[in-house]
Amino acid sequence: MTLRTLTNLDDLDAALARASTHPILIFKHSATCGVSAQAHEEIATLVGDAAWLIDVYVVSVQMGRGVSNEIARRLGLRHASPQVLLVQDGVVRWHASHFHVTAQEIRAAVQGDASGASAPTTSDRSWRHVLGAWVSARGLVVGLLVLLSDALG
Repeated sequence: MTLRTLTNLDDLDAALARASTHPILIFKHSATCGVSAQAHEEIATLVGDAAWLIDVYVVSVQMGRGVSNEIARRLGLRHASPQVLLVQDGVVRWHASHFHVTAQEIRAAVQGDASGASAPTTSDRSWRHVLGAWVSARGLVVGLLVLLSDALG
């Protein structure tokens, strides 16, 4: 399988039409977020698996703000990024965001072993969580240093 990009409402309509007969995943992704980059790697792991047979649609929240907002409106979910939605028969069967967007949790949801996402807890913290937070914080610090350097000339 490959990632299919949702760039407009026609693409979204086609994806949701597909979901009326087959389960699909919709992945909302932010190109400027370390946690989202990590989630994107998890999605790529799924798509790269020869046994993975579910269509995966991705929307960039920066480039496709209207599509992202429409997904939230039509499916009745609050927007988050990163966020993954398992949609079947026009209904969100499962969803997760942030550190819960993992190949393992998505596979469990598809297999019916997950009843829904929950907020991360202390016991959920792993090297992935720490790394994601570090990458996000590092990006902010580097950006501030560049601004400061430019200001001081």
